[in-house]
This record gives sequence, structure tokens and C-alpha cells, in this order.
Amino acid sequence: MKYVRRLEGVLSTAGIIQFMWQIQPEWIEHYLSEKTEGEAALDRMVQRLAHGKNSTIYFNLKSYEDLEETRAEFSLDVWSKYAEFEGGGVLNVDEMTIMFDSWAGKGRKNSARIPGQNKHADRMTAVRTVRDDGYKLPIRLIIRSVPGADNKSYWEILEKNELKEYPDDHFYAVHKTWMDASVWKLYVDKLLNFEIDTPTVLIVDKFDCHVSEKEQRAVADEDNATPVPLPPNRAAVCQPLDVGVTGPLNKIRNRTGRITGGTAKEKRLRALEPTISAWNS
Repeated sequence: MKYVRRLEGVLSTAGIIQFMWQIQPEWIEHYLSEKTEGEAALDRMVQRLAHGKNSTIYFNLKSYEDLEETRAEFSLDVWSKYAEFEGGGVLNVDEMTIMFDSWAGKGRKNSARIPGQNKHADRMTAVRTVRDDGYKLPIRLIIRSVPGADNKSYWEILEKNELKEYPDDHFYAVHKTWMDASVWKLYVDKLLNFEIDTPTVLIVDKFDCHVSEKEQRAVADEDNATPVPLPPNRAAVCQPLDVGVTGPLNKIRNRTGRITGGTAKEKRLRALEPTISAWNS
């Protein structure tokens, strides 16, 4: 830890766990085998270690009972209004951030100074959609890159060359940010438009690009769908994808993505493959 800090490198809980897998894989396997919660227990153990080194750990300010009450109220409200859509007419849409490298600002009051580090450069966004009958739509994966004179060649390499090497049956885009109005429009035009043929309800996070009057009208006109926003800051308990899919998916990704190093392309592919494999399983 001192060595990484001395070099002004990225020091994070995920990075510590990856280092532990490299130097003591047998000990980690033994530790996980004795814990009922598996990698969650390992993560908490490393967080306690980080806490001892003056890193900040955040705790949920809402009680479990309050969150469960919010979830129950939202569920009753949705099904009382849209019960006729049950059985394939309700789509849960959720964005999941995939970090294939860590950045040092997370969990710190002030970001650490790391030469050449961009806090969002090593990030992708996976837009996942599943119907209430269990059918999973292809993932819409957004790879971050910024177009411009200084970055044009890199942008073109991603779009024209690298995307062709990604796994089939899913959709990919290179964009300067994650889910905004333009990316949401791509998702609606290039994916939803071909998956929806009957009136549909979309359960979405309460982002402006999802629930603004303009976007709701566009989704209704083009796809015959009605966006229903989740309660703000309650996706972790109200969004079925967050509750029942994201946790298991992240466990699979963590187990298959322990090896560090390599080029940016290799890191992206290493992050994509277990994500898609977990989604398809």
C-alpha cells in the first residue's frame, strides 16, 4: 500500500483484492470457502483494512424497514396501474457501470493526485433489459471515448476496428459519456424499436433522459411504451435488476476478472466477456 501511494498510483479496495489474488490465491480460496457470503465478506475485510489506513467508508442512512416499505409501495402502485401488462408487457431497464480499471477519487474527500489519470476513462456502461416473463434483451454496451481533433484516431479505431471483435448478439456504441438523451435515443431506436410490438411499460431509473416530457413522448410515439420511473435513490431495492441480477452478475465478473494489466483493449474485452457470459447464463 505504501509503495502504491509513494508512486501516486491508484489504491482502492478492488485493487487490494486483485493484488491478494496474485500473491496468495490459495489463502483467498480458503477464506472464501469458510465464509457464507463469499466475496462480500472478503470485500468487507479489505474495507476494514482500508478504514485503518484513513480511507472513508459510507453506510446506508435509511433503515431496512424504510427501504422495504418504499419497495412495497412502489410495487403496489405499479401493478395497480399496469396489471394488464403482466406476462411480457413490463420491461425493467437498468444501467450498470463497468469499471475495468480503478480510479483514486472514489471514497475520498479529495481525489488523489495521479499523473495522467482520468476518473471516467476506464468505464463502460451496460444497459440491461429484461421482461417480466424472464426474457432478456441484448445488452447495449457504451464504451467511453471523447471525439475531437486530438482523439479522432482513437475514436475511429474503437468504432471501425475494435467493436468488430466484441462478442456477437449484443449492441455496442462509442460515446463521450454514459446514459444521456442521445444514448437513450440510440437505445430506443436501435434496440427497443425491434423488440417491442405491443403496448409496453418500461421500469427505468429516474434520469432526465428517461422521464422528461420530450423523451416520454418520443418513446410513446416510436415504441408504444410508457416509462415508469423508480423512486429516486431507491433503485437498489425497487429495481428487480439491481436486486436479483446485478449482485450475482458482479460476483461472476469479479471471479473471472482478477488478472490485472494489459492494454486498454485487452482490459475492455476482459470486462466484457464475463459480463455478457453472466447475462446469458
